[in-house]
Amino acid sequence: GTLSNVMPQGANLTNPNIPYFTMVGLTEIFTEDFDANAGSWTIGLPTDGATTGIWEDAVPELTTINSSVLQTNTQVTPGGSQCFVTGADAGAAAGDNDIDNGATTITSPVFDLTSYINPTFEYFRWNTNDQGATPGTDFWQVYVSNDGVTYVPVENTNVSDHSWRRFVFRFNDYLPSTSTCRFRFVADDANAGSLVEALMDDLSLWDQTTTGITENDAFTMVNVWPNSGWGVSISIGAAMTRRRRQCSGVCSLRKRWGSGAWK
Repeated sequence: GTLSNVMPQGANLTNPNIPYFTMVGLTEIFTEDFDANAGSWTIGLPTDGATTGIWEDAVPELTTINSSVLQTNTQVTPGGSQCFVTGADAGAAAGDNDIDNGATTITSPVFDLTSYINPTFEYFRWNTNDQGATPGTDFWQVYVSNDGVTYVPVENTNVSDHSWRRFVFRFNDYLPSTSTCRFRFVADDANAGSLVEALMDDLSLWDQTTTGITENDAFTMVNVWPNSGWGVSISIGAAMTRRRRQCSGVCSLRKRWGSGAWK
């Protein structure tokens, strides 16, 4: 048949790159919004090769080509204005301030995760690489480390996404929590002629909380009516007595479990 509409947009593609997460039983601990809350992030690595489009914490400007938004002029934080962006200025042409000649990297401050039960991180990212001479060949990558030396991948995709996309992961799915955990976000122009833009905002830490109802093991009586209902009297760890009474009040059955004989 013919598709008349797809929600979310692009979900019908072979590799849609549309992660979707529902978090249950988690409480937000803090958010790094890159506005009022901006920690000591490190821009660049010795191995980075990008000469333009370097990461910066700034207000992004709109960049378009052929009616396609390469770099949005929005961010995620309600009431905010800044995010991390690969070259905030739009420039006179679409390719003036995109990423060129290699990768650009940002590294987070150190996070001590030892006091959390199930530390879970959420962030929003924008990544476009589907314009230019070699579209869809450059990668967006996210790494985590628990010692600041060895990093393991969390995301590695070359699928363009012209939207703010939410991504969530549990740190302990990748590495054990320590007092020296860090993150790296890498946007790369590995091939000539591509137009590559990336943005990242609102990195949040969540942790596991208790959900549901509290179990009560101290109840003593339950009555069920009408006639020939059961009255139940329970003493945890000792004897348990079950009585069945007719509406007239006559005890028609009495049994005892635990210490002592049946009665």
